[in-house]
Amino acid sequence: MIKWVKWIGIFLGVSLLAAISLVALFWYSMKPVHKEEEKVTKQATVYLEKHMKHPYEIYDVLYDSMGNFSNFEYAAKVRDQQNGTDFLVYFDEESQEMRDTYVADQWQQEMKEALSPFIHDQYGKEHELMIFIDENVGYTFKRTLNDPGSYRDYDVRPTVRLTLHRKKQNGDEKIFKETIKTLQEDVGIQHGSFTVSYVTKTGEILEDNEWSKSF
Repeated sequence: MIKWVKWIGIFLGVSLLAAISLVALFWYSMKPVHKEEEKVTKQATVYLEKHMKHPYEIYDVLYDSMGNFSNFEYAAKVRDQQNGTDFLVYFDEESQEMRDTYVADQWQQEMKEALSPFIHDQYGKEHELMIFIDENVGYTFKRTLNDPGSYRDYDVRPTVRLTLHRKKQNGDEKIFKETIKTLQEDVGIQHGSFTVSYVTKTGEILEDNEWSKSF
């Protein structure tokens, strides 16, 4: 009996130590490395001095601890002081060169500004509107941070996500279809996807199924 108690105690002790080690390892992996932050900041500074004519500010560093980006871990957060556009500058591990997301961020903001009046008019204030396009869209269409052009001149296919802070209502689907029509005819986006979810401001899901349609 005493031996069993002893072995159980050892097992629990080892399990506790292993759990603490895993938590410590996870916590450490979530912390950015200061040297890597300094490195990407210096790289971004050299890159921007060479390629950007507008005044800018490097105001922070993004550490992608969750693997949301496949081609970098660290990126400099930069703000164009001329128009307020926030974008990233990073060393692309796939192409082995410095890159930026300026065109993507600029076009996303342009799309949002074009769509927002309709969204506010149709859905009121209780919503969140997000628009996502490929971060490499500038390189795809050969636009630069000094000459981003407009998304209206290209076949850009964004993901438009609308979060409503309310329950589903009769007539919602009709408005959703009108939103797609507005995206195509007024905003100038011919192809993409539109998704609507019902979630409270605190993150509670109000409807299990999202409404989603490609166009």
